[in-house]
Amino acid sequence: MPGLSEWNIFFTDPRTFEFIAEQIVAGCVVAKLVLEKPPGAVGYEMKFPWPDGRVLYAKLELKGQNVFGRSFHFSVKTGK
Repeated sequence: MPGLSEWNIFFTDPRTFEFIAEQIVAGCVVAKLVLEKPPGAVGYEMKFPWPDGRVLYAKLELKGQNVFGRSFHFSVKTGK
């Protein structure tokens, strides 16, 4: 798999969802949280350490049987 920094993808790209699904199946930590928008909705966040020291951040929202991508980017909160 190429390094994510080499990709020019949008969150709707199927490979993005495949990556997240692979990480969940592999046992990554998934944290449940309450979303600000829409207020009170439940979301799930994951953080993936990247080889270059950055952290890849993903957030999903489930609505019925649908999964919505809310965030997928390198974290700006880690300072890297």
